Amino acid sequence: MLLNVRELAAKKQRIDLRAELPIDGVFEGRRDAASCGPVEALLTAEAVSGVVEVRGTLVAGVEYVCARCLCSYCRRMIVPFAESFALESDWSEDDETLRPVDDDRIDLRPYIEEALQLALPFVPLCCEDCRGLTPDGVNRNVYPDADDGLRIDPRWEALKSWRWETGGPDG
Repeated sequence: MLLNVRELAAKKQRIDLRAELPIDGVFEGRRDAASCGPVEALLTAEAVSGVVEVRGTLVAGVEYVCARCLCSYCRRMIVPFAESFALESDWSEDDETLRPVDDDRIDLRPYIEEALQLALPFVPLCCEDCRGLTPDGVNRNVYPDADDGLRIDPRWEALKSWRWETGGPDG
């Protein structure tokens, strides 16, 4: 997705950018997320006093793996997008919010991919109250009465019936 910066600055008009981009390699190497389809970029670009501002929304389907129950689920991800670019002649190192542009065109794809990666949840969950797995690997969401599988080591079995007579180990 290319944006011609000089042409945009010369026109001094807002441009609507709409595109569907394949995002196959964005989540490569991740175990908790994989793409379900292309990302739909609904963006507007505007040149304001030497700065090109690109704003809008990214919409993508993402297949996650729940961190608790390890089941796959698909969710629609809606990510706000905002980037500001300045030509190198107008750019100063002091301004951390602007990205320098040394060419007439900007490829927005790397910035879109970065926004998608940063918007991924740190711990993806299929639902807020996901109950996870038992120690034996049984999904508690499917089998709520599943045995926790807490087995006591036979060597410690004798201690299970032992109780402190005075209320604690100190006395």
